[in-house]
Amino acid sequence: MSATLNATESASDIGVLTPYLWIAQGATVSVPLTAVALSNGGPQNKATVNFTVASGSGTLSSASAQTNSSGDAAVTLSLAQFTSEVQVNACIAPANAPCQQIYATPVPLSQLNLEPVSGAGQISDSPTFQPLVVRVVDSASPPHPVLAAPVVFLTTVLRPGGAPPGAGGGETNPINPAMPVILSVSQSSATSDINGLASITPSSNGFSPPLEVDMGVTAGAASLNDPLQLLPAPTSGSEAAGVDRVGRSPTQLRGLIEAGGGTTREP
Repeated sequence: MSATLNATESASDIGVLTPYLWIAQGATVSVPLTAVALSNGGPQNKATVNFTVASGSGTLSSASAQTNSSGDAAVTLSLAQFTSEVQVNACIAPANAPCQQIYATPVPLSQLNLEPVSGAGQISDSPTFQPLVVRVVDSASPPHPVLAAPVVFLTTVLRPGGAPPGAGGGETNPINPAMPVILSVSQSSATSDINGLASITPSSNGFSPPLEVDMGVTAGAASLNDPLQLLPAPTSGSEAAGVDRVGRSPTQLRGLIEAGGGTTREP
């Protein structure tokens, strides 16, 4: 069997890098928009792309932009107290054809969810932690990353209970170890980027190990809680072998954290 395929390629075509944006409702944010102009399948240099707000409320940094050698033309869309969908058209001048659309959709704070990305459950014997990264998404399936969502990080630094006898801290009975002691509480805020990501580098706030650093993360009605452990630096013997001063390995400590919310007990 044989067949003949007839096809034509448009002399001019256009695409956009982010045709759909999900943005936290009520946000005031500036969003870069990039259109890509093509000529016979390749990047079109020095072409003019016209951008217009077709519906909704938003302000463009420019009504048009010229493409670079990669065919990219970019403007910025500014939204203030964003509450309703915005459509932006990007069209190749002078005929304003072909065109592509960009849609910005508001996501109510009540529909936000949080996903852990990296840095959760750290047990470290170095002076600092790695960044803790979360992603803010909506409640769709599959979920979409949400831009400009307000994210709050609550850092609670504690001295864990179960200090070994003679180690101080007011605890002399290993059968009934002291409760963890809160040393400091601090709060910081961030907004999610276009990939829905927000991050913080957890800190011990100057306190020496052993410590538990509880990281509480909230975005809208969504929350995550992640206990981290900061151990004394290994020096010799069992500590150099990767256990703490009472002989617990990082794996054992992680199990204690998961089972008891961070309160440790002398073996």
